[in-house]
Amino acid sequence: MSSILNISGCILIFSTVLGCSVEDGAEKTSARDKNIQFESIEVALPTSKEVFKPGPGSDLANAYCLMCHSAGMVYQQPSLTLKEWETIVEKMRKSYGGPIPENKVKEIAAYMYQQNKVQNGVKASTSKASAAKLPPQNVTQKH
Repeated sequence: MSSILNISGCILIFSTVLGCSVEDGAEKTSARDKNIQFESIEVALPTSKEVFKPGPGSDLANAYCLMCHSAGMVYQQPSLTLKEWETIVEKMRKSYGGPIPENKVKEIAAYMYQQNKVQNGVKASTSKASAAKLPPQNVTQKH
């Protein structure tokens, strides 16, 4: 995401330096005439050394998901179906501009689904709705 901000910042700076025109009501004026000033800020975002657990697709998850999400945050998600993971990965690509290649969506979703079901101890075919009906983990039941 920071690269998107950097690109738009560069475009704005170049248009200002080059004196591109800016609409000001009925008249056009140069950006230089607007006395636009930029100031530099530094933002420190939290980092994590945790990566996704090894498995088919972990290299893709590490490359494309960790730029915005921590592995720990992903591992805390509720049990989701493969289709739900595909929808989420596609949303990250289309709605949020994640640079995920279209042909890698299903592979990343399959990895997330596999990791999610292992993390939550839920059967592969279980969705959020049916997971809510399962008994809590680590609880001894009387027969």
